Amino acid sequence: DGLIALAPELGEMIDGAQLADGLFHAGIELALRARRRHALDFDLSQGFGLDARLKAVAFRDCADGPILAGVDEVHADVARIDPAGNVHAKTIEITNPKGRGAIEKDGLHVLGLVIKSPEKAAEPEKPAEPGSAPRGADPDIRIDKLFVSGIDFLMEDRASEPPMAVPLEGLEFEVRGLTTRAFAEP
Repeated sequence: DGLIALAPELGEMIDGAQLADGLFHAGIELALRARRRHALDFDLSQGFGLDARLKAVAFRDCADGPILAGVDEVHADVARIDPAGNVHAKTIEITNPKGRGAIEKDGLHVLGLVIKSPEKAAEPEKPAEPGSAPRGADPDIRIDKLFVSGIDFLMEDRASEPPMAVPLEGLEFEVRGLTTRAFAEP
C-alpha cells in the first residue's frame, strides 16, 4: 500500500496487498574517469567515463523468502558520457539475472504485486502523420558489447488450461554493436 500512497493513480492498475514486507538489497561501486588538471578539478562539461558495478541485487517479499527479482552483478565499462547525453559503453556484463512471475486470472503477479488485467481493450493510438512533429536529435546510446550469462527466470501461466511454466535456466547471450541510432535512422 506504500507504493499506492506515493502514486494513487496506480491504485487502479496495481494491487500491493500481498506484499507485506518487501526487502531490497544492492551494493554499488562507481569509479569516475574525468580529465583533470589537478586533484580538485572536476569539470564534467567535457564528458567523462566511469566504471560501475552493481552487486548482489535482490528483491524478496520477506527476509527468508526466495528472490523474486535480482542479479549477482552488473558491470558497465562506460568510455564516455558527454553533456549532450550521448553514452558510449565499451562493455556491459550482466551475471546471473533471476526473476519469478505468474499470470493469474486477476493479472500479472510480479515482485509481490498484482498488475491487474485490463477490463477492456484500450483503443490503439493513431499514428502521427509524417512530418507533423519534428523530433530533435535524441542522444545516442552505444554499447559495443552486451553479455548476459546465467539467466534464471520462471514465468508461469496459471490462468490458461492447462497451466504452463516457461523456465529459462543457464541461458546466455552476447550482443555486439548495439545502438539507439537504429531507432532514429530510416
